[in-house]
Amino acid sequence: MSLVPLHLGARGLALAATTLLVALGPGCGDGDESSSEEALAASDADTGAREGGPAGATAARAGGGSWAGEPEPAEKLRRLLVRYRAGTRAEREKVLGELDGLDSGLARTLLEIANTPDDPLAPTALLVMGDFPSENWEIENCLDSPKDDVRSACVACLERLGRRRAGPRMIRLLQEDESAAVREAAARALGALHVREASGALVETFEAEERSLRYAAVHALIALGEPAPVDRLISLLSDRRWYVAQAAVEALGGLRAGAARGAIEPLASHAVWSVRKGAFWALGELRDQKSAPLLLAKSLDATLGRFDRVEALEALRKIKALAVGPPLVAAIPAEPDRFLRFWMARTCIFQGVEEAIPWMIECLGIEIGDPVEIDEEDMALCRQGAGEILAWVSGRDYGTDKARWEKWWKEVANGFQIDW
Repeated sequence: MSLVPLHLGARGLALAATTLLVALGPGCGDGDESSSEEALAASDADTGAREGGPAGATAARAGGGSWAGEPEPAEKLRRLLVRYRAGTRAEREKVLGELDGLDSGLARTLLEIANTPDDPLAPTALLVMGDFPSENWEIENCLDSPKDDVRSACVACLERLGRRRAGPRMIRLLQEDESAAVREAAARALGALHVREASGALVETFEAEERSLRYAAVHALIALGEPAPVDRLISLLSDRRWYVAQAAVEALGGLRAGAARGAIEPLASHAVWSVRKGAFWALGELRDQKSAPLLLAKSLDATLGRFDRVEALEALRKIKALAVGPPLVAAIPAEPDRFLRFWMARTCIFQGVEEAIPWMIECLGIEIGDPVEIDEEDMALCRQGAGEILAWVSGRDYGTDKARWEKWWKEVANGFQIDW
């Protein structure tokens, strides 16, 4: 019987190996190694009987039965899976290490395990089957498992198998399941499978208290694309629960819903930082130059925190509104925070403002606490970022060598133009 290759990737049998060893773990045969061969032999006999051969797999192999020609490691693993308490940890590690393919007998065993809710290997079996696409996998009933990890693994498997027909059941899980992990898996799968009927349920999920679940719902809705429930999302921007407004603004930004610009802009002044950050990001994604005056004002407002101004500057960079370049570069000398100087010069350079290049070169000399407190990580970010931007602009590569960049600029400044 031929082997069907299965790459042992992180999402495949390597994961199965790790989970199997943990699931089989202490107390399941790690004691007396002398008992393992007896357990394996008993398991072999039972396997042979279930396959139609009373003498077991060894006899079947010798006589040309169902195991004829199949690799020894796969057969051993199959027996360990059927009788998962048999064998020692060392034996299991050896068998798993020797496995290099998935035979049909092992495939049937995985399906059997997946449909046995109280088997600790059921989630792993489902994940392995996801790496082995087949229309023969009848696993949808695992969505009704009483165990959260089995339901989550089943959803992940169906996603990887491309089973869009399971969409209605996944929508019910998203709406009704008591486990946030299962609902999160359902949200991701609905987006990946492009189940457009799920858009309403995904928007409802913005009200979930679990951040990771809201995040999954937002990205699933973005993945669905048009037609999107833009009006419904806009109405959520005024929700008193900040996390609902945050999810809605991020969804609108990801969908690039230009009609929402006017409703998003006020959120740049929201009391909660996460909502403000989402609003800045969304305005940048919309690429609407009508937002440039607001973003310029925010980026120059010294009463705002450093990161509000950075997010406003990053949004301006995406918009590429040429009119903001001159006032922004003119404000750099008066800015005491050299971390912000870097972001201001960066935004100007992306607008094609050559006058910002000397200020970017100056950023290569940033020191900790010079003149406004800056930590080592931010200092390294500025220096490395400045070197990379100067390399893109010039076609040279002087790294973070400030003296060489100053020499270059002195040579080319007269008449130099940024050409992206």
